[in-house]
Amino acid sequence: MHDLYVGLMSGTSVDSVDAVVVDFSKNKIKILNQDCYEIPYLIKKEILDNTKSSTINEKEITRLDKELGELFSRVINDLLKKTNLNHKQIKAIGSHGQTIKHSPNSKPPFTLQIGDPSIIAKKCKIPTVGDFRSEDVLSGGQGAPLAPLFHNYLLNLKKEDSLVINIGGIANISVLKTGSQDVIGYDIGPGNCLLDSWARFSKKGEFDKGGKWASTGKLNKKLLNIFLKEAYFEKDFPKSTGTDFFNIEWIKRKLKILGSFLKNKDVQATLLELTSKTIYLEIKKFNLSTNNIYICGGGIHNKELISNLENKLGCKTHSTQRLNINPDFMEAVCFAWLAKQRLNNVTFELSNLTGSKGKVFLGRIWK
Repeated sequence: MHDLYVGLMSGTSVDSVDAVVVDFSKNKIKILNQDCYEIPYLIKKEILDNTKSSTINEKEITRLDKELGELFSRVINDLLKKTNLNHKQIKAIGSHGQTIKHSPNSKPPFTLQIGDPSIIAKKCKIPTVGDFRSEDVLSGGQGAPLAPLFHNYLLNLKKEDSLVINIGGIANISVLKTGSQDVIGYDIGPGNCLLDSWARFSKKGEFDKGGKWASTGKLNKKLLNIFLKEAYFEKDFPKSTGTDFFNIEWIKRKLKILGSFLKNKDVQATLLELTSKTIYLEIKKFNLSTNNIYICGGGIHNKELISNLENKLGCKTHSTQRLNINPDFMEAVCFAWLAKQRLNNVTFELSNLTGSKGKVFLGRIWK
């Protein structure tokens, strides 16, 4: 008997929608199909504009919520068709949605992901789990990151301490210690988001492929020190952040503090150093064996960033492909797994991970 779920992830980089069909039968993870779908340029631009805006334009958000719900539905139906599956064979869809704002420390706290799950459930004729973060936020938690729960499940059979670094728009860390039930995980800070923002601002394309442009620039230590003084890096975990905080406006504010002219490529080189250094500093805090550092997320393709990080660590890192999960689809698989947990009414005690009080359900179900 198959136990099939669909996972859908649209990350903070807004580069694509990642979709997977996963079979969880026999307590294993078997990926039946995976694909990524480009987000149309105009929708992407509107998402990025709304993410960095200091206010919420309710009319625009409502329209985008519907448009993304329809786009996500088309993505899922297309993937199922390619996999020769019909809606009756799928138990549920786990759709993370597109994060617009994530503000767990505001009063009142809130988190906003769009891509209307009711539209997905209706157009795909499959129960859909969405809004994974709200209950945790309302219970005093950060609402993120949730991927460490899945990383823990995935690595539970390994008898060695492991670290998983997900470098999406935001970089986060999962610390998995053998013999410990407590999962530590939190957002480190910027992953690709500042590098992508500066590449777009500098008319170098949507991102700096492989970090090639950054490699032509020169690190500016004064600017790096200004970057590193950001209060977020000093905060203790549990903590989470988003691209509504780390974005082009953040870079411009820091450049104003510097007050002197820098070439754009030198800013890019310094941003790459910031991402690499903040990840390195968090890894070092846990003093674990460096044999088991797994990397996933789009940042794995930035060769300059990965080699910079490995030089600091003095060891090689591994792609999560070694765990039989494509690094580009790790989060999509995670939300398929979380949808399964929600359908089975599993609750999570996340005080050490997100800081919430009491057990919480992750996700709401749309029939």
